[in-house]
Parts: sequence; C-alpha cells; structure tokens
Amino acid sequence: MKFITTGAIKGALLAALLLATVTPASAAVLNGTVGFSGTRLFSFSIPALPDPTAISYIDFQNPVDGGFGELVSGGTLGDYTALIPVSTAGTIKDMATAANANGYTVVPVGVPVSIDNFITFASIPAVNFRLTSLPLAANCGGPVTCVGAFQLVQNGSNVSVSINILGEVLSGPDTTPFSGNITAQFLGTNVGAVIAGASVPGGILANSWSGAIVSEVPEPSTITMLGLGLAAMAFGARRRSSSK
Repeated sequence: MKFITTGAIKGALLAALLLATVTPASAAVLNGTVGFSGTRLFSFSIPALPDPTAISYIDFQNPVDGGFGELVSGGTLGDYTALIPVSTAGTIKDMATAANANGYTVVPVGVPVSIDNFITFASIPAVNFRLTSLPLAANCGGPVTCVGAFQLVQNGSNVSVSINILGEVLSGPDTTPFSGNITAQFLGTNVGAVIAGASVPGGILANSWSGAIVSEVPEPSTITMLGLGLAAMAFGARRRSSSK
C-alpha cells in the first residue's frame, strides 16, 4: 500500500493556496484596439511661454460645444470588432489642465484622475471608458518638441501634435487597463508656428485629428508563475512519497 506523507499534503495545499491568492479573480473581457477620428476640428492651446502656470486646453470640437467633441469609430480589433461597428458615432470630453470657468473637464497633466465616460461609443453605451491620466509628454529632443502633455513632430511641411492618455475600460464586473494616443495634423507649417499659434487666446485649429486606444489583459505575473512552480514541486513531492 502507498501512503502520502503529511508534509507532501501540506506542501500541495500551500501551493494551491498561493496559486489561488495570486491568480486574478476575474479576467477582463474587453481586449483589442479601437480607432476613431474627429468629425470636426481639433484645437488646442498651451501656456504663452515661458508661463508654465497657465492653463492648457484641448478642444475636440470647435467652437466649444458644451464640453464634448464628436467622433466616429474606425478600425477595431479583438473583442471590439463585434461591439463597435465601423462608423459608430461617439463623443470625447474636452480637457483643461487646471480649473477654469469654461466648462472643460479638468485633467491635470501627470496627476491621477478618475473621469467616467471620457470616451463613449453609441453601440456600447454601458461600457465605461474611464480616463485615469494625461501623462507628461516624453521622448523629447531632436525633431520632437514637448510642451506639457503635447508632443510636436515636424513631418516635412506638416506638424503632428500628439497627446497620450491612460485609462481603464469597465464592462460589468470586469476592468481592463488601456493606453491611447490622439494626434492632430497641421498642414503647411512648422513646429515654431504651431506653438506660436497655440500660445494666443483661442489656440490653433488642426486640419484633422484621429486617435486609438488599446486595451489588453497583462501577461501572467512572475508571482503567478512562482505559484505554478510551487504547485509542480508539491506534486513531485507527492509522487516521490507515494512511491515509497
């Protein structure tokens, strides 16, 4: 008759407990990419240099329309393919980097926020695309000029101005982090002229703008892998004990 030692049983239970505590209780259900573009012009303003305390504005529809810009969905991948048909209408909230009297949604650069329904799609009204951060622009230098949250790049005779956004998609009990990028195109100009135009009241208007968000479930953590390793070790110990 073969016996399993008490130590092997304890080891297996410990490994199972550890694995249960490090495995997420609920897997995110919305993963993939959602592209969209503005149905009207994008405008933005930046502090008149060198005044870093002034407020920056990002307006996705001009003139100001009560705090929302119109958008239309483009290509979708992953779980979004069936949820957001091409040409689905939506909205995106206009932003200001500090409190002001103009009715914009306040999103300080680099400061955690929690802004529900920052982006909406008419086809999935129950899904909440929540904004959690407007990061400070990065990868600056050379052909890239950064001002606050804005990254400006000279592309021949055109200039692209980008902002990055971070957030989370809430659908029922599940939450999935997302990262995104929104880019406006300014034609027949240069970075210096765009900055100068954005530094006056009213800011500067783009010729077009578009964006995309990408959400996905993170890869298994090293802690989870450690739990699997311990479970395998416990199983091996059980096999050795039962063979005695």
